[in-house]
Amino acid sequence: MDELDTDQKRKIAYGWLEEMKSMLHTQNVLFFTIGKKLVDLKEKELYRFLGDGGYETWSSFLGSGDLSIGQSTANAYMQLYNFWIKDKGYEINELADIPYDKLRLAFPAVKNIADKDKLDEELSKIRTLSRSDLRIEMGLSDDEGKAFHRIISLELCPVCKKYKLPEDLEICDCKLDSPLTKA
Repeated sequence: MDELDTDQKRKIAYGWLEEMKSMLHTQNVLFFTIGKKLVDLKEKELYRFLGDGGYETWSSFLGSGDLSIGQSTANAYMQLYNFWIKDKGYEINELADIPYDKLRLAFPAVKNIADKDKLDEELSKIRTLSRSDLRIEMGLSDDEGKAFHRIISLELCPVCKKYKLPEDLEICDCKLDSPLTKA
């Protein structure tokens, strides 16, 4: 590729960029399509007819490894499909240009919006804002981008068998009504 001039390299780069955008669009369409299949499989209890003699429960099907996705991944697919497509009536192609992780990020902030115009407005923000700006806009982080929520891993004490917090975790001792209340 070193023998190519700048214009040729630029043309290749833009070609690859457009190709990747198309692939990401396809990925997002597949995300919702998989969500629909999972919802149907669960609601119609078709997992009972899979595997060697069927599965008694949805959880046992997912835990079997036949599909090679975990419960939380399956829930993410189904949650977004149920909310945006099934419940709110959007078409898959209306959402395919939005990265699904942004739709997941915004879900807690939009899940209770009943008004279609308001939801359209929020969807426009989800589509156009960067992830960090979206976190701020959706009330998931402060103006500096520091998240209000943090996922922490608890360790099981080998002695007492109770969970303990990580040593580097700072615990707030303020007596506020809400963890989202700014001091």
